Amino acid sequence: MTLKELRKERGITQKEMAEALGMNEVSIVRYEKGTVLPPVDVFERMCKILKLNNNQKLDLLKELTKERII
Repeated sequence: MTLKELRKERGITQKEMAEALGMNEVSIVRYEKGTVLPPVDVFERMCKILKLNNNQKLDLLKELTKERII
């Protein structure tokens, strides 16, 4: 699943996610579109907010980086 799908599945808006992470919505949009990778600490906090288990974290990490692997 994508970050956007996981966020929506849990009923969290981009604004709510941004507020929980202490950043603006533009950053969340960029993470969801794949134009920017979240820093490790932000990724970990997002996973906590989304209540992901370790397998889900790995799947999300693969999804976020799939276009970047050479």
